[in-house]
Amino acid sequence: MIYQTTIEPRYSETDQMGIIYHANYIVWFEIARTKLMDIMDFRYADVEAKGFFFPVLKVEARYHKPATYGKPVTVSCIISKYTGVRICYEYEVRDELTNELLVTGYSESGVTDQTMRVTNLAKAYPEFDQAIRKYHDQCKEYKLEIGSR
Repeated sequence: MIYQTTIEPRYSETDQMGIIYHANYIVWFEIARTKLMDIMDFRYADVEAKGFFFPVLKVEARYHKPATYGKPVTVSCIISKYTGVRICYEYEVRDELTNELLVTGYSESGVTDQTMRVTNLAKAYPEFDQAIRKYHDQCKEYKLEIGSR
């Protein structure tokens, strides 16, 4: 199962040429990642209230074609790898009307406690660990354009 969300690019997200500013794609990745957690019934705020955090360790974006103001895009997100202490995501941004690939991306987040010590979710929060593993297993049949890592 691939999680997808639609983004309506705002004028404030564009540069002088009417093209979406490159850093905004990273924000769109975060929107998809956050909504993915919501559909797993684990909201970020609730998980953080339990003392777990997910600092971003790495993020990449490859720009194929620009998104522009006024043209909705679909952001897809899958969990491509999960170890209990690290979660890897892959993303695609496509023109919603033409399905043309615009941007591909990848991010890795660690799992920590409030003191930023690495924490294994399987031991510390097994319900959330099981939800991530279930979703990750469902994602194994999908490969986004970024390719497998």
